[in-house]
Amino acid sequence: MKVFVCQPHGYCEGVIKAINLALKTRENYPLRPIYIIGMLVHNEHVNNILLEHKITTLDYTFSELKDVMSELPSESIVVFTAHGHPASLESYARKLNLTIVDATCSYVSDNLHLIQEATNNGQKVIYIGKENHPETLSALSIGQNVFLYRKDDLDYYRTFCQDSIPPLVINQTTLAYDSLLPIHYQIRNVIPQAIFAEEICPATRLRQNAVKNIPQEVDAILVVGSKRSANTNHLVSIAKESHPKAEVYLIDSINDLDLTKVRHFKFVAVSAGASTPLEVTEKVISALKAIE
Repeated sequence: MKVFVCQPHGYCEGVIKAINLALKTRENYPLRPIYIIGMLVHNEHVNNILLEHKITTLDYTFSELKDVMSELPSESIVVFTAHGHPASLESYARKLNLTIVDATCSYVSDNLHLIQEATNNGQKVIYIGKENHPETLSALSIGQNVFLYRKDDLDYYRTFCQDSIPPLVINQTTLAYDSLLPIHYQIRNVIPQAIFAEEICPATRLRQNAVKNIPQEVDAILVVGSKRSANTNHLVSIAKESHPKAEVYLIDSINDLDLTKVRHFKFVAVSAGASTPLEVTEKVISALKAIE
């Protein structure tokens, strides 16, 4: 079997920072309870790594987390995830006198800062993102002038033309770049003066471009990552669109690899989400290369 491996694969910079920060916190505070507020990154293998260091993941929605946090021991340390978080949740943690560690990805932080700055200047913001994703919810929490993009609301956005300051159009950092273009076109048609900030992070774009550049003659594409990961799911969508003749599979690990089915393929490509551990992907690659 011929195997094509997309580059890069393994953790992105933001994921490395978040994991290292959580583990360093455990090193500095070996006896204190540490809780991740949400999933540190969207990968269950990472949850297990943290659990091995006695770091507990509180995998609840933002609306549920306040109740959960109120029951934590007073000496607890809470780690906010790489996706960002509502300011109200951080304020609540301070009210409870919990120690706070912020693992927000720098690209997400920059994005949220742009939104905050726009609203401070009186701008409306149209945010393009996956509904209920932590990054989206963090952005929407900034203020009542931040609106989640919905196609059905285009007529309402037309009223933004009456504002003296053009609205800012900005997006979740892990979206598929190609999916932004038609949305930008739709918004530009109703608000010609809108200001567009295309904020897809470099790690996400590199992985998307790598999938697009997989040789067209591949029989199958395996994307390694969690179903809960936005950037991983977008890789799957891009693979299906860019390689319509190939079979595309999303697998969590080697345990999901159907060797009986895979043996029939002559040429297989492997990609991985930005929060997928390198060793998880490498095990899949090794298993494929071992097939004669």
